Amino acid sequence: MTFEHPVLAFDTCGEVGTVALADLENDATAVTCISQTELGGRSSSAELMPAIDAMLQKARLDLRALRALLVVNGPGSFTGMRVGLSTAKGLAHAAGIPVVAISRLAVLTSVANMPGDCLALLDAGRNEFYARRSEREWLASFEEIAAVAGAGVPMIIAEAKVADRLGAWSPACVGPLDACAAVRAALARLRSGVSDDLAALDANYLRRSDAELFARPLSASAH
Repeated sequence: MTFEHPVLAFDTCGEVGTVALADLENDATAVTCISQTELGGRSSSAELMPAIDAMLQKARLDLRALRALLVVNGPGSFTGMRVGLSTAKGLAHAAGIPVVAISRLAVLTSVANMPGDCLALLDAGRNEFYARRSEREWLASFEEIAAVAGAGVPMIIAEAKVADRLGAWSPACVGPLDACAAVRAALARLRSGVSDDLAALDANYLRRSDAELFARPLSASAH
């Protein structure tokens, strides 16, 4: 198989992770998803590297031949985000290839392809949502989302649990949010050649971890 501009992408932020090999054809708008595989629920740390190795071997493609690595850097599972980012950074450093990161909320917005000022939502637990509107992303309460929805702003979602909670406002449910969709959402950046700085690249948490939220401050005697 001959590749024009191969890209390896992975999303380990959700309940089910995905790894994909895609090719950016010479046509500036075309993306071909060559192959994609799912990772077992919440098992990205054990399955990600074997899945990548198997995919590259099947395509007879060397890691150094990739145009770029694309990683979805959140929001979502804290462990999944860290696994994805550390893997992307390690591979990129070893092979000398660029990394492009994209928000999972940006992927959702791209998949929906809805014009106008829409509100993209993902489940954040604790009766909260990861939200994106007009390129701004934040952690939103149910009350905040209800107020925006009540004002008539269209909502886009991708998860059944969010549909159950927000069904009264009839949000548009789209999908899938997988690695191939991430490549399509990041096409402009991938073609531009503009990549992320490995040293500065971090997870798109939107929420602090429990360890940070509940950590006790050090006493004066401990300094």
